[in-house]
Amino acid sequence: MLRLDKRPSGIWRIRGTHHGVKIDQSARTREKYEADIIREKLEADIFNQVFGLTKPENDFTFADAVTRWLNAGKQVDPFPYLEKIIEVMADDKLADMTQGKIDARSFEVFPTQADATRRRHFYTPVSVILKFAAADRMMPFLPLNRPSGRTKKVPRIFTPAEFETLINADPDFAETLTFLVGTGARTSEAFGLDWKHVSSQSNRVTFWDTKGQLVRSIDLDVRTRSMMPPRHPQGGPVFRSPENGSPWSKNQDNNRFYGPALRMQRLAKRLGIPKFSPHTFRHTWASWHYAVHTDLVLLQRDGKWADSKSVQVYVHLGSPDLGKEVQKAGWFQRNSGH
Repeated sequence: MLRLDKRPSGIWRIRGTHHGVKIDQSARTREKYEADIIREKLEADIFNQVFGLTKPENDFTFADAVTRWLNAGKQVDPFPYLEKIIEVMADDKLADMTQGKIDARSFEVFPTQADATRRRHFYTPVSVILKFAAADRMMPFLPLNRPSGRTKKVPRIFTPAEFETLINADPDFAETLTFLVGTGARTSEAFGLDWKHVSSQSNRVTFWDTKGQLVRSIDLDVRTRSMMPPRHPQGGPVFRSPENGSPWSKNQDNNRFYGPALRMQRLAKRLGIPKFSPHTFRHTWASWHYAVHTDLVLLQRDGKWADSKSVQVYVHLGSPDLGKEVQKAGWFQRNSGH
């Protein structure tokens, strides 16, 4: 049997004799569970070589790994670009996978996108599938290094005065923009909101389909509630395109709403200000929320972030003077009976 020895450097080494084959090699990882996967794979390879029970490992392709991964009941929903990755990597032999080859493939799939995009939408799904393939003894375990990415950017937020400029410049879009900044709703939450999830007097909205599947209810403040659109006689989506009154459409490839962001880009160009997106209003809402309440636990709860680390940045953005401006502009005020 093979065993694991931890070197002073923290790297695990695989040693021992299995079916007469002597092994003494580095596992090239400091993670014991990864080293265990490699050790088990080595033992299986030796067994197969000695007794000739399975086909050569180099017959397996990335498409084979994806097929087994799917047959094991894994979900593709978290990986919206998996189909695009498969188109590029389907015939790649698992036995020939290297860090360099995978890096090159990442640029074929995302030639112009930022490192953060490639980390999230390429390296994450590829790593998940290759780890599964290694555990399923289709290939040796291959630890992947991911792009380090750029220096963390400070989230952009609007001041109350800047927000007034936006809604004055696009009155037809004011209801939507007010809802975004008054609730901190994510794009999918706001533009997927149905009237059946809004209380009869528009006092409360509930987002059921959220990031992390954390159901989120928001009691609307006076200003946000006053700008809610009239309830549609047939119900359906709350927020619709100001141009034709139709619900915002989703992109068929990744199930995302792009129309609202495009309208915001046009508005930014018209005003001569940097581009912004629906998520800019979530950053703005969170900063205003902390500036008024100075309570990180409350912010995390109201915004339904999974961990407190995600909201730490708003401590620095939500200053006391901003809080005074927010309240003076009429935000976060509620009726006494509400």
